[in-house]
Amino acid sequence: MNGSVSGNFISNVSVNKNLTSLDGGIESLSQLYNLFYENADPRMRDRFLMGKPHWIILFYIIYVVIITRILPNFMKNRKPYDFQKLSLYIDALLLFIACYFFVITTYSWLFLFNWRCEVIDRSNSWTSRMAVEFCWQYLMTRFIYTLHSVPFVLSKRKSSLANYLIIHHAVFPVMVWSFINVYPGGHITFGGWINSMTHVGLFGIKFVILYNPSVKKYRRQFHVFIHVFQFTSIIIHSLQMFIWNDCGVPMYLVWMEVIYALIIASFYYIFVIHKSDPILSQ
Repeated sequence: MNGSVSGNFISNVSVNKNLTSLDGGIESLSQLYNLFYENADPRMRDRFLMGKPHWIILFYIIYVVIITRILPNFMKNRKPYDFQKLSLYIDALLLFIACYFFVITTYSWLFLFNWRCEVIDRSNSWTSRMAVEFCWQYLMTRFIYTLHSVPFVLSKRKSSLANYLIIHHAVFPVMVWSFINVYPGGHITFGGWINSMTHVGLFGIKFVILYNPSVKKYRRQFHVFIHVFQFTSIIIHSLQMFIWNDCGVPMYLVWMEVIYALIIASFYYIFVIHKSDPILSQ
C-alpha cells in the first residue's frame, strides 16, 4: 500500500516536472517569437513576410517538404527530365539578380560605408528608405534562388552539391529575415555584398564556359576559391566586431552570422570539397 502511494507520488512529481518543463519551453518559444516582432524595425515590420516569423518558418517547412519528400516521390517511377535549357534560363535570371544587388552594394561599401563598423541609418531620409527597400528585395529574391534546387531533383542528378544547395537555400532566407527584420541596412549588408559577388562569379562562369569550353577545366578550382573567399571574408568581418563595436550592431546578430558561416562552410567542405562533386568537373 505504502509502496503504491509512494509510486503514485513519484509519478505525479515526475509528470508535474515534465509539464513545468513543457510550459517553460512553450513560454520560451513564445517569448522568442514575440521578441522578433517587438524588436522589428518599424519601417520593415509591416512589409510582406516581415514582423512576426511565422511566414518565414512556414516557407522553410514547405520548401524542405517539397524538395525532400514531394518531388522525390513524384519522380520515383519516372524517367529523369532534361532541364538543361530550363537550368540555363534559371541561371540567367539568378545572374541578373546577383548583378543587380552587387552593383548596389558595391557602390555602398566602396564609397559610402565604413568597412570596420557601419551605423544603420534609422531616419526617414531617402537613402535610409532605399536601404530598407533593397534589404527587403534581397530577401524576396532569396525565394527565387530556391528554384536552383528544383532541376537537380527532377533530373535525378546524384550530386553532393545538390545536397549542399538544398541546405543553403532552406536556411539562408531564414537567416536573412532574422537580420533585416531588426537591422535593415548598415553593417550587416556586407554579407549580402559578398554573397552577391559570389553568385555573380558562380553563375557568370557557366556562361563563360558556353562561349569558351576550354575554361571548363578550371571550374572546380574557381568554385572552391570563390566559396572559400566568401566564407573567410564574412567570418573575419564579423569577428572583428568582438574587438570593437561602436556602431550599435546587436551582438546576437554577429554571433548568428559567424555560426551560420562556419556551419555552411563545414557543409560545403563535406558535400563539395571532400566528396569531389562530379558536376563541377562536367
